[in-house]
Amino acid sequence: MSLETHVLNGTLHHIKWWWGGDAWDYHLFQTDQMCGDCFRKFVTRYKVGRSLRRGRETDALRVIKTKVAQSWPLGLSARWHTADSIITQLQDEQITSKPSASLVSKAIWFLMPKGWTLYDKYAADALAISNHKGSTQKRMRDYFNKLHTMRFGQLADMLRSEIKTERLPDLWPERIIDGSLLSKGNMIDRIGPDDACHVLGNRHGNELKEVSQRIVRVIKDFLQWHEVLKT
Repeated sequence: MSLETHVLNGTLHHIKWWWGGDAWDYHLFQTDQMCGDCFRKFVTRYKVGRSLRRGRETDALRVIKTKVAQSWPLGLSARWHTADSIITQLQDEQITSKPSASLVSKAIWFLMPKGWTLYDKYAADALAISNHKGSTQKRMRDYFNKLHTMRFGQLADMLRSEIKTERLPDLWPERIIDGSLLSKGNMIDRIGPDDACHVLGNRHGNELKEVSQRIVRVIKDFLQWHEVLKT
């Protein structure tokens, strides 16, 4: 696989999820309308709800929103500490039955998307992050520290102006980077550039290819990202 393939499919993955429910969930989080039932549907859609005890959905939302409001520093490494404290508190209050790193990272993104990303084991695999013998929180820590050293925030900011389109939905560079790592980690189905129009139609497909090409040009200036995604 190539950098171009991972970026194309990472962008397509973001678009499909945005149209498939992310846009509505983003609206609910941003307008403080995410209720307990909606949150259960959200974690179920992302397949991260097994550890969340039934009936404790509103408690989980309370902890996540309160912690983020209290402390949301600059930089992924510092923000990871906030996420880690949420994971611990959810377990201490018996809201979750085990550490819920993926759930917490996803909920936080919908609250504070800029400069943050989702934790996923496949994305961690793409960066060759040790699994720490099953310790999810340690692996999440190493994942976000790695992203920090790779200048994730700077790359996202550079991409922000490159992904404006007329026909595609509002795109988030943080999610495109995440999708590209998922492609690298073999989590998502992949297509080639020639198939884009078959998937989205000619107008949207051509725009997807154009946006992907602009993203690739930016990533090539970030050596570590280029090295990770070029194969």
